[in-house]
Amino acid sequence: MNLQKAISRLKYTTENGNKSNGSDKEALEVILNEIYKKKAIKKDDNILFKKLFIGILKHELVKSNGDYQIAFGIVKTILRIDIDEHFTSFAREVNQLEFESYCEYIGLSLKHPAMKTDAEELEDDAIIKANAEKLSEVLTHFSEKKITNRLNVLIDKSIEDYE
Repeated sequence: MNLQKAISRLKYTTENGNKSNGSDKEALEVILNEIYKKKAIKKDDNILFKKLFIGILKHELVKSNGDYQIAFGIVKTILRIDIDEHFTSFAREVNQLEFESYCEYIGLSLKHPAMKTDAEELEDDAIIKANAEKLSEVLTHFSEKKITNRLNVLIDKSIEDYE
């Protein structure tokens, strides 16, 4: 019996004034086990946080060629950053990726101007003039508010799925 069926079973029994039986006892055990599981997760000091911490530390350790101090320093820095700044930074990065993808799509070079030939500069100027409005749009395609809301939904869903 799953949690929803257990709740429905006890609701039915109480609403109809029925005397409890073995099925009701089983339903109560299912509900209590779910409560105990939730408490165990909380007692386990945020198992989801631990998983993410280890995953990020491992990722940074690989990126830093095994330098634990650098990897751990990066993780500590991430943890010190205010959550609103994480949302802002994420929105900025997503919009930058969208912008770069659009630039590639329209043939606009992302080379530093000092690295371009005169011909490339002229070609890019023409592309920018022809696409100026769309380029401005793409830079702010995903609003910070929209991204923050979406990330909060994803975070909540992930917590529900893995608790």
